[in-house]
Amino acid sequence: MYNEIFEETWRTFDQVAHVYRRKPWSIVYKVLEDSIELFGDIGSGPGHNALAILEALKSSRGVVVDISFNMVHQAMQRAYRRGFSWRLLAIEADMTNLPFRDNVFDLLTYIASIHHLPSKKLRIKALEEAYRVLRNKGKLLITVWARYQLYFIPRIVSNLIKKLIGRRHSIGDIFIPWIHKGVKLRRYYYLYTLKELRKDLEKTGFKILDLGVFYPVKKYFKPTKNYYAVSLKSG
Repeated sequence: MYNEIFEETWRTFDQVAHVYRRKPWSIVYKVLEDSIELFGDIGSGPGHNALAILEALKSSRGVVVDISFNMVHQAMQRAYRRGFSWRLLAIEADMTNLPFRDNVFDLLTYIASIHHLPSKKLRIKALEEAYRVLRNKGKLLITVWARYQLYFIPRIVSNLIKKLIGRRHSIGDIFIPWIHKGVKLRRYYYLYTLKELRKDLEKTGFKILDLGVFYPVKKYFKPTKNYYAVSLKSG
């Protein structure tokens, strides 16, 4: 089941890569320091956040990683147009099995990406991989959709009923549709609570420096509330 959900979400993003979001999320500037030499943008999409980091940190180099080939292809095309291609490497890969040595990155960003993994085990594995490839004192920035938003209430209630009758394990699993060229596609999301985000990060060894709420945009009746965490590898 998890493989089918994962593949469906991957194929959806692969199909919509050329029309996907273009603006970076301002929260990435929260963790930028001049000392950052190498960063990784994991679940990067078409590279909008990575390009913002390259623009802000003139001496940095970056790696974008996404399970969708079309997404990383878009990222490199955009980097080329802006003159950043020599500072950016694009890799098609799974965030639960990163193709890097231990202790490589000064910074990792997971902007609206880890919540697409369809099981607790996979999400923890992704955080363990983040911890592995970060250098000591390296930072992790992660954002996830918040569970309790007006837009999600009908789905949460439905999930709760299914859980009570034994047909579902979690109330946080949802699918969001995307109409693309007249075809209805689906994307899986896991809706977090702030407590759960904290526990998952601490379980994998991270020291949490900052934890809170972030709204990339303000839209009524749309799911715009995100939780974020800035964490440190210290061990």
